[in-house]
Amino acid sequence: MKVRKRKAARSVEAKQQRREEIIHAALALFVRKGFSAGSMNELARELGIAKGTLYVYFPSKEALWLAIVELIAKELDRFLQPVLTSSLRPLATLEKIARTTFEYHEQNADVCAILIKIWASTDASLATDMRAWLRQAYRDYREMLASILREGIAAGEIRPETDPQSAASFILAMLDGLIVQWLAEPALFNAERCVRAFRSVCLVGLAADGACHSE
Repeated sequence: MKVRKRKAARSVEAKQQRREEIIHAALALFVRKGFSAGSMNELARELGIAKGTLYVYFPSKEALWLAIVELIAKELDRFLQPVLTSSLRPLATLEKIARTTFEYHEQNADVCAILIKIWASTDASLATDMRAWLRQAYRDYREMLASILREGIAAGEIRPETDPQSAASFILAMLDGLIVQWLAEPALFNAERCVRAFRSVCLVGLAADGACHSE
């Protein structure tokens, strides 16, 4: 019985490892050729496996892409977690979130370029699962930002008339917008410039009189 359990555990672990290998290989292919041009046939050839094996792990190219997006989102969440659990005050937390987000995109520009293209395509060209995932991801991010804003209002650091949900949507739009422009005009932007723009346009407007958002 114990032998069978160990074999079953090893089998599950091997399948998970192969799944991650496929995801990372697909990400490299899509970065190199673009999502539309990169095919499942080509991916199977690069991995040295049958195309049918890919479909054992991912029933469609869109399902594979969703797994890639989830992987990238988890990685960004890992970068953000120390910020969210820090003792920074609310405005400083918002600035640190922006800085971490911009620095992540600066370090992973090729990956983020294709991510933004799919992120912006929330129409019927995306599979239902992908659209649902994107909507939920934005809801979760907005709520995270709104929670920080509510904390800042309660602490007297953020203007009391601020509507947390609307302000959270604005912050999210500004982060996304700066990144899209950055990808379009790489020479005009970098992480530090984006942080300065975020601070001057967004945080100064949110701050209550006399509040400071420096770390």
